[in-house]
Amino acid sequence: MVAKQNYFCIYCLQEKSRKHFNSEHVLLKAFGVFGTDTFTLINKVCIDCNQGFGNVIDNVLSRETLEGVHRFRYNVKDPKEFEYSKHAKNQTRIATNGFLEGFELKFSANQNGTGLAYNPNDNYDVAFKKEDESYDFYHIDDLPDAETLKQKYPQCLEEIKILNNANAEYIVNILSKLFNTEYSLEEGIHEGNCQVKAIYRKEVFRAIAKIAFNYLTYYFNDTSLMIQKCFHPIRDFIVRGIGEWDQFITIEKDPIIPDENGYAKDVHLLTLSTNSKSIFSSVSLHNKIHYKICLTSNYEGKSFAFGHCFDPHAHKIHKLGKSSLVLAKALPTSIQIVKPFIWLPS
Repeated sequence: MVAKQNYFCIYCLQEKSRKHFNSEHVLLKAFGVFGTDTFTLINKVCIDCNQGFGNVIDNVLSRETLEGVHRFRYNVKDPKEFEYSKHAKNQTRIATNGFLEGFELKFSANQNGTGLAYNPNDNYDVAFKKEDESYDFYHIDDLPDAETLKQKYPQCLEEIKILNNANAEYIVNILSKLFNTEYSLEEGIHEGNCQVKAIYRKEVFRAIAKIAFNYLTYYFNDTSLMIQKCFHPIRDFIVRGIGEWDQFITIEKDPIIPDENGYAKDVHLLTLSTNSKSIFSSVSLHNKIHYKICLTSNYEGKSFAFGHCFDPHAHKIHKLGKSSLVLAKALPTSIQIVKPFIWLPS
């Protein structure tokens, strides 16, 4: 007879038989899949902990954060499935330039099914340009008559901004009848940068710390090491929310890997390094907000420094070289170059 093998869960520290374990993704599956390259932990996280994390902290990270929105903006997840979480009432997006400058914005799926467009929260349907290059906004059913609009907006017969993507065809038909002119609908996202202000709950930081801890576990692949007491503080924070998030995590706004113009490449980045007796990790989803996590300050092993780049579009994982800037120039062409959001901590 072969004795049944038991394993220790790296989070609850309980010893359980194999049937009580399943695979745990190092990086949340919600942020992309990577085929046979996917980093997973086998017999390291028990089913109870795995399910508990999914319900309590993983869903908050993927549904209520700026990173969660980026999944839909860059088609990592189908934009048609995008919806606002009933819990995510603390995110404000303000247009900082373009014809929507100053407006609070909301996202919706683009008409062509790729990415997200953004529209004013006030549900305006159309925008007319004034002579000073600013815009006035209207609901389609509250428009003045055609002659009034022509006098007030001399360019209205050449250019009208459609704001309501969901009813774009209806709006175009109304305008065509109003001006007795055949208008056509142009595809495209409204121009302008977007400034975002968000208040992140502790659960978000617990989920970020879990990604870093999973990554370290994947690197060591040694449960006996990962259950040692030097990791108890970060483990208690992840599992039970003990301690304040800023005891373990600091935040930087700049992307880890910019291109020569300072834009952010749309990839996920995980790194690990040692400094004296501490182990640090960097986690950046979509290369936006850059989280630095201290996993332990009582490490006695060998020093190391390495990282990986997760390309959610090509579904590939690339090992980082000594210089992330060198890697930035060598990344696959499938990686998009996008302007990063500005994140303002509250």
